[in-house]
Formats: sequence, C-alpha cells, structure tokens
Amino acid sequence: MIALVMMMATAASACMAPAVPSQTKWLTGDFSVTPVVQQLQRRILQRLGSRSFKPVPLPLSLAKTLTGEKIIRGRAYLVKVGWYSPAPAGTLPGANVKTSVNVDASRTAYITSFLLTHAKQSSEFAAVLTSSIPLRHVVRVCEAAE
Repeated sequence: MIALVMMMATAASACMAPAVPSQTKWLTGDFSVTPVVQQLQRRILQRLGSRSFKPVPLPLSLAKTLTGEKIIRGRAYLVKVGWYSPAPAGTLPGANVKTSVNVDASRTAYITSFLLTHAKQSSEFAAVLTSSIPLRHVVRVCEAAE
C-alpha cells in the first residue's frame, strides 16, 4: 500500500506542517498555477524573498510575459510552489508533478503539488496563480507517495 505524505509550507521550508482540515469547504471558481519561464525563475524567487505570495495582482500583460502563456483570465498573483525534490530552488518540475488549487471561504488558496517520489528534501519554483476571485493568502501543500 502506498503511504501518502501531506504537508503544508512554512517560511522555513517549501513543504512542512500538518495536513489541510478535511472539513474545509472549497469555493468554486477558475484557479490555475503556471510556472514562470525558466529564464526568469531566479529573479522572481529573489523578488519574492521569504514570502510565498505577493497579494497584489499582477497586470495580465506581465503575467503573460512571465509564463509565456497567450491567454490568462482573472487575477494573477506571483507565488512560490513547493514540491518534493532534491533540485535547487527555481528548477521547474517535469510533467510528472501535478499541481492543483483550492480556495476556502476566507479566500486562502491552497496550492497542492503531487509527485510519486521518495525524496525527503523540498524545493520551490516561482509561478503565476490565476484566480477568478480576489485572494488573501496562499498555503503551499506538498503530497508525495512513499
């Protein structure tokens, strides 16, 4: 049987803390996470510093430039996404890392990354979070099958 490890991020690490409460009621809306292009990863991570979320929405033209996407709808925010990997910060995960976003009633976005891995180290990458509603906070949640 596969054991599932689920942790939330804190300022000290990309993936730590207890699991998301199971009674959480999620809002409906359009939410997505798109990594910032590799060439800008280091610069955006430095700009975010110790914060995992910049609560001021980005202009959509800037979000398109950062991600290389042609169409971005809703509000766009700079975020750090945590994932289990020994890779250095700013390394983009491959297609095998799945991300999802859920938003609770307090407008906190839970960005979840999932990877089948035995890695105990965590890493992070810069991304643009798009949301159809204004957000107040972001929690980074990492899941891995051991």
